[in-house]
Amino acid sequence: MKTKRLFFLSLILFFLGKTVCQNAFHDARLIVEKADKIREYKKKLDELKPTPSELDSAEKVIIAEFGQLVKFTANPFDTTLEFDESRIQDILNEIPEIIDKIEVLRDPKKDRGLGGPLASVEMGRISNVSGTSLSGIPSTSFLSATQIIDGAALFIKRRIKEELSVAFLERFRKRLDENDFMKHLMPSTHRLLQSIADMDNSLPSINNIAINAFQSDLEMMPENIENTLLFDNQFAEIRKDPSFKYFALPINTIKHLKLGSHPAWILQDISEKYFTDSTEFDRIVQMVVALNDNLRNTTSYNLSPDENVWISNQQWIDLKKGKGEGEKLFLGLLFQKNKNTIFSFLKDRPEPEIKKTLSLLSDNVSDYLSNLKNFEKMYADIKISRNRGEKDSLSLELGWDILQLVDKSHFIYYSLLETGEQIKSKTLYWNTYKPIAEATFKAVSSVQRKNYGGLMLNSYQILRGLSQIKNWENGKVFGNTYLQSFFYYGNFMTDVMTATNGEEVSNILNQYAAPVGSYSIKRRSQFSLSLNAYAGLFMGWETPRKPELLRGVSKTSFVNGVMAPIGLSFNFGGLGEKRNQSLSAFVSVIDIGAVLSYRWANDEAQGLPQSVEWAQVLAPGFHLMYGLPKLPLALNMGFQVAPKLRKVTLDNGNQVKNTDFWRFNIGMTTDITIFNFYSTGRVKREK
Repeated sequence: MKTKRLFFLSLILFFLGKTVCQNAFHDARLIVEKADKIREYKKKLDELKPTPSELDSAEKVIIAEFGQLVKFTANPFDTTLEFDESRIQDILNEIPEIIDKIEVLRDPKKDRGLGGPLASVEMGRISNVSGTSLSGIPSTSFLSATQIIDGAALFIKRRIKEELSVAFLERFRKRLDENDFMKHLMPSTHRLLQSIADMDNSLPSINNIAINAFQSDLEMMPENIENTLLFDNQFAEIRKDPSFKYFALPINTIKHLKLGSHPAWILQDISEKYFTDSTEFDRIVQMVVALNDNLRNTTSYNLSPDENVWISNQQWIDLKKGKGEGEKLFLGLLFQKNKNTIFSFLKDRPEPEIKKTLSLLSDNVSDYLSNLKNFEKMYADIKISRNRGEKDSLSLELGWDILQLVDKSHFIYYSLLETGEQIKSKTLYWNTYKPIAEATFKAVSSVQRKNYGGLMLNSYQILRGLSQIKNWENGKVFGNTYLQSFFYYGNFMTDVMTATNGEEVSNILNQYAAPVGSYSIKRRSQFSLSLNAYAGLFMGWETPRKPELLRGVSKTSFVNGVMAPIGLSFNFGGLGEKRNQSLSAFVSVIDIGAVLSYRWANDEAQGLPQSVEWAQVLAPGFHLMYGLPKLPLALNMGFQVAPKLRKVTLDNGNQVKNTDFWRFNIGMTTDITIFNFYSTGRVKREK
């Protein structure tokens, strides 16, 4: 892999002086970018209907090729098409000239739209100017030097972004490969990235296939977490922990409601499925289940949806007021049925204390019944609703109400405990368990509302809560490194899902591929290797490489200005008292300081005022870079061959020195990591 990365760098440098070959991806993108122009040209030709006498043989061929291109855009799978796809750019350059020619033939006074007979280069076309200068050669003959350089620069710009994107997605795939749990949480995304790797191919853009994979994994995230923890043997211990059970409760409650289950059976089923040991959470849920079972009209499980499952509040009041101490009998029966499980802590207490403790539970029965009857009403509304969205919304509301009942049951149960145990249990529930349950419910709710940002945030909170489980031998699965990767790549998927157009997706990918702040990798890694730019201000001295060839020129002169060398940076981090500084050995290849200075002052300008040759910005050299702590700034000291291009201006074009100079300089630069090839040995930061 290291060899591949260095080979990629070699390719970048190689392409600095090479032209670009066409391929299907770039041809397709060109057609998409020029779609409006293609329609415009077709409409114009249809209006003009040029006759054979108005066209020479070459122009007839071009119009025929354009016709094939139009047919291709209408049906790319037409088997009768015959056109050379490598000619697309030429066709689109030549068609407007043919249109101009025909219009002038028919109306000699008509302006061609090229700025008159002495027009300069415009929109990629060169007018017919008399004389022997290169600008006078028609564009149909061959590309001018400016077009070659501009095309190469655009290609390099696009290709670097594409390579960064591919490298980012490759890192994403490796993160999934390295952690089985993360792979199970994002199975569709992993299969997609693995398929690309298996085919030895790359993904130059985030297309619909990738977006569908992201969407599938995000929407299944809560269930993927549950299924992985439930069926993977390495998580057998975690399934016994209350943290997992507080996660499982809300996700299964909503799942049951969406399947049409009656609230009466939901907690019963969940209790039997998950809560089989004697943790405090088990006792609380079993208490809710016990009240649910013992406040029903019937013990039958075969009730129709419109039947009343639970007794009414009035029936409970009548029992309390009736002869024979009905309330006492109810509590006694409840205690006898559950004295070895829910109320095991009461078995050794005196009878009066047991009765007094259980009376606290009795005080809440009326509230329980009110909640249960409200559940029945909401369930009936769900059953009769014809709208899927309304059903899901009501299910979420009912699920939240059921969780609130369970929430209330905790504090009822805690009130039965002794004072010391009450405080301990309430603190644990409030700080540890309740956040997991609420995050799970919000995650499931976010799926229904397609709120992917909320889904990602709450999924992270779930995993963070599970990571707090103590004495779990496989706890490293939820370590900080894993959680950081999950949050980083999950946010990337979320950002892509919420983008509104292809340009936004491209910007998101570029942002994650080379994130702002990546300079910090140098500071915290023992060693890293990167393709880097250091842009900033410098001052120093220059001396001609061959002074004997120059007369009347000072051997050494003071210089200052803008520098922007680009090259390889070998970085050593973890330096300084707080281990947050770095020292880099930087080998520069080119220096585009003059162009950067021009762009800084003319950000909106279309292109450069004059062509720039690569030889004019060639600047091999060696520099030492000291990375300042907490800032993307680096102090520079080094020497290089000074670039021949010294200044770019709108009025005077390029100012070039044809003599080679050595430059020794110091400066303050911005540390811009274009791409980080390798990093290792993260240094622990001192506080």
